[in-house]
Amino acid sequence: MPSNHDYLRNPQLQTYKNRECKIQLTNDLIVTGTISDYDTFMNVTVTNCTDSDGSTFQSAVIRGNSIVSIW
Repeated sequence: MPSNHDYLRNPQLQTYKNRECKIQLTNDLIVTGTISDYDTFMNVTVTNCTDSDGSTFQSAVIRGNSIVSIW
């Protein structure tokens, strides 16, 4: 019988790991980059990223509570 916490072992966010994605934030900013890591709170580490203002970063950590969607 599956436990109530099976989603922690195989989160759907794993499909985005090591892929270039767009992340929409609560302040209407969109960050494009490669998701290199994440945790159970949906905090993500993004490498080689660019935001919708045109700023570029080698890496950034985005808190899960500020993420609206990932595609």
